[in-house]
Amino acid sequence: MMTIAMIELFDTIFCAVMKELHISHWYDLFDSSDFDIVERRIAKELNVTVETLWSNKDYKNWCREMFFDL
Repeated sequence: MMTIAMIELFDTIFCAVMKELHISHWYDLFDSSDFDIVERRIAKELNVTVETLWSNKDYKNWCREMFFDL
């Protein structure tokens, strides 16, 4: 189970990027190269590299849930 604080952090960053890029539907961001922006910001917030971000089980589960919702 993911921690609520981590989910909120990921969602907050994801929504901020959606607003900045004027994207209306979450799946348009998730399924695009612009998702790199989200990954970089989350990695920075967690003080890790993008390459090691997938070692974070909460991040991995958050992405997996969105993938299955596509």
